[in-house]
Amino acid sequence: MGRLTDGSDVLVVDTVGFVQDLPHRLVDCFHTTLQEALECDALVMVVDVAHENAKVQRASVLKTLRDLDVPNELLESRIEVYNKADLIPTHMREHVVSELACWHDRRLQAPSDVVLASALTGDGLDDVIAAITACVARRTGRARRTFVMPISAPEVLSHLYGHRRIHVLETVVSEDGQRMTLTVEADEEACRIFVGQFGHLLNAGRGP
Repeated sequence: MGRLTDGSDVLVVDTVGFVQDLPHRLVDCFHTTLQEALECDALVMVVDVAHENAKVQRASVLKTLRDLDVPNELLESRIEVYNKADLIPTHMREHVVSELACWHDRRLQAPSDVVLASALTGDGLDDVIAAITACVARRTGRARRTFVMPISAPEVLSHLYGHRRIHVLETVVSEDGQRMTLTVEADEEACRIFVGQFGHLLNAGRGP
């Protein structure tokens, strides 16, 4: 499990490593292993930016993903993380990233986000999390929202906790004990239905 910058909890799935020129007979095995990842909201591709064959390795991963029938929408919204930035001289980093990011398959759009980072030093990891947060919100339509409800309306809280598309992040009771402020993560449609049902009890506002 992990937590994004907007407070959302997410499940992080680490796939198997990729092999260049994957034999056809192994494609089905990879497909089974990657099935959960193919249904993800954000696809993050980590590249060893300091490797001498980084371009070839990156191309191999993209080819394998296409062979596995990864949806184009997911591929085109992918985030590419260029790891091991600590091994690249500072004055060379911008050039290396630009060269690698622009070297993409003509049948495939460039990644929606490119982040230079170092898992060893921690540099750029906040940018990685921010990119994932933005991608998940963009693809799912989910965002943080706040609702203020009277403490005497437990049916509202019960509905929120029982809704599979609404995730309650925080509850705060007012000093006078009369109201509760709820911070939730939900998509537009789920919120519209919720407000339509309980709007007469709520003061709703968009979260930060």
